[in-house]
Amino acid sequence: MSSAPDTEPGTSTGSIPSGDLQRSPELAPECGLRERKKRQARADMHRAALELVAEHGLDSVTVEMIAERAGISPRTFFNHWASKESAVLGLPVLGPDESWRALLTVSPGATPEQALREVLRQIIRTADADLGLRELKKRVLHREPSLHAVSAGRTAHMQSALIAAFERRVRVGPLTQEQAEELIGEDVETFAGGAAEDPQLYERAVIAVQLGFAVSRSAFSLSMARGTTVLEEFDHVSHVVGTRRITS
Repeated sequence: MSSAPDTEPGTSTGSIPSGDLQRSPELAPECGLRERKKRQARADMHRAALELVAEHGLDSVTVEMIAERAGISPRTFFNHWASKESAVLGLPVLGPDESWRALLTVSPGATPEQALREVLRQIIRTADADLGLRELKKRVLHREPSLHAVSAGRTAHMQSALIAAFERRVRVGPLTQEQAEELIGEDVETFAGGAAEDPQLYERAVIAVQLGFAVSRSAFSLSMARGTTVLEEFDHVSHVVGTRRITS
C-alpha cells in the first residue's frame, strides 16, 4: 500500500498485503554500547522491582527500595520509569507519544503497514529476553491484579496513538522529525479515539494496529513455549500472517 489514501493494485483497504509484514528496512542499526548499558540498567531495575514485589507485595515496595536493590539512585530510576508500577511491568521504552512519532518518521519509503511493523519490532526489542524473569512477571501479575489495569490502560493508549499516526501517514505520507514534533500536540487529542473523518481509513488503521498487537501477543506466547526470543517469534508469526494474506 502506498502512503496515499488510495490502495495499491491487488490489495483492499484494511488488508495486510503478502510480504508487508516481513519485508521492510530496519528501524535502526543495532544499538551501540551506550544504548546497551541503558537497556541493561532498565533490565536491572525491572528485575529488582519484580523480585521485591514477589517478596513483599506491591503496596509495601517503594521506589527507594527498587533503586537500592538495582544499585542506582531514585533520581536515575525516574529517568527510566514513571512509577514503580511501570518498572514492575517493564513498560516499553517507546511510550504512546514516541510510538506515534516513530510511525510517522520511520522508513520514508515504506508502506504504513511496513512502518508499523518496524515500530512494533523496536518495542519488542526491549522486551524481557530472560525466560525466568518473564515467569516471575507472570507470577507477580497473578498476585497483583491491580497491575493489569495499568497494563491495559497503557496498551489502549498505545493503540490509539498508533491508529492516529497510521491514519496521518496514509493521508500525508511520512514526516521529518521536525514536522512530527510540530504536529504531535494536534494528534494527541485523537489518541483517546475521536471520531474518524474517513471511516474506511480508520478501519484500515484499526485492523492494521490490532493485527500487529495480535501478532505481538502470539510472539510472546510462542517465545515462552519454545524458549526463543520474542523478536524471532514476532518475525516468524509476521511471516505466517503475511503469507496467508490475513484480511478483514
